[in-house]
Amino acid sequence: MGSLHTTGFYALRFEFGNLGLWESAIRSKLAKAGYSREHDWTFYVATRDNLERHAVGMVVGKRDSEGSDCVLSDASGNRKTSMESRSMRSCLKALACVILPFVCVGMGFARAGSGEPTPSVLTPQLVSHLPAPVPCDAKKGSCWKPAIGMEWQWQLSCDTAKTCTNLDVHVPFYVIDAVENPASTVAAIHKRGEHAYCYVDIGSWEDKRPDASKFPESVLGKRYIGWPHERWLDIRQLGILAPIMIARMQVCVEKGFDGVEFDNVQDWDNPTGIPITQQESAYYTAWMANKAHAMGLSASWENAPTNVAVLEPYMEALIFESCYNYHFCQASAPMVQAGKWVGGVEYKAEFKDMRFCPTYAKYQMVGAFKKLKLNSWRIPCGAAK
Repeated sequence: MGSLHTTGFYALRFEFGNLGLWESAIRSKLAKAGYSREHDWTFYVATRDNLERHAVGMVVGKRDSEGSDCVLSDASGNRKTSMESRSMRSCLKALACVILPFVCVGMGFARAGSGEPTPSVLTPQLVSHLPAPVPCDAKKGSCWKPAIGMEWQWQLSCDTAKTCTNLDVHVPFYVIDAVENPASTVAAIHKRGEHAYCYVDIGSWEDKRPDASKFPESVLGKRYIGWPHERWLDIRQLGILAPIMIARMQVCVEKGFDGVEFDNVQDWDNPTGIPITQQESAYYTAWMANKAHAMGLSASWENAPTNVAVLEPYMEALIFESCYNYHFCQASAPMVQAGKWVGGVEYKAEFKDMRFCPTYAKYQMVGAFKKLKLNSWRIPCGAAK
């Protein structure tokens, strides 16, 4: 008989809906775990009022003095608790959040159990819970991650046809394009004791990428404003996009990159022409991070500040663009509090005086002033001291 684990407690939200549906789901889950006799089931959880007094964490699934797993009340009277029916209903609802493969957290997100197959389409029901975070597989890659405060370089466009990463810029951490840079560039970075993440756009289609023809018209949305060669992707169609994005990450693996940086994951907040929700975007990004980890790549992403708290467990690093200009640098806090690196850049011409650097320092971000085309030119905050 399986046992109910009592670790990994999370904040709970009380938006449960019809109790009958929850009870049916719980019974089904218990049956699969080997609990076949209802009279063996006993509640041992706190009441609804007690749960609501906790911002995070709640004890559920405790074992009783006889050593049996305390899960449901005994309807037949055997070892029946003294709880009244109303308390029992509250307990059943609370218990559902732990026995079922998700937890109710944050903005309606939760985490599911591992081992789920790749969904072909992201549905509202599916994205109501995020996949369980997958640790980076150090047997397949370096899984290297930058330390808070580590200097970096972000170069996504070539200075010349032959120079897509200017190695004269000496930093311990590079974020560079996955396609434009050969394995020899990554090897040269590693030879100096430095590290590199590959840039992979998982949220938009780029007409000049070598795999552009693999994207069917059905997944393409509106043109990306300001970037005429790009169109937004319908990330809900994961069955189509997953193999393409995994192939892109495989290129990073083959070239020896330490990690991957995901771009264009703030699609719900842009005019994409596709009704993408914030929950769908969070699920898609977390799913991609899990795949990167399974391949031995550390994972990072760009922007989407309102998803930072949700995505933090899946990521090793975060990059913000223009957070000083648009007043959202403070959104980096969940990453820094978790001991994870955050970097940022500003582009606005008047900020060349580096006025943003004190704000970046306040939030332990590593900042630089750069041109929007993101070639090798930069003024790091460190140079402005």
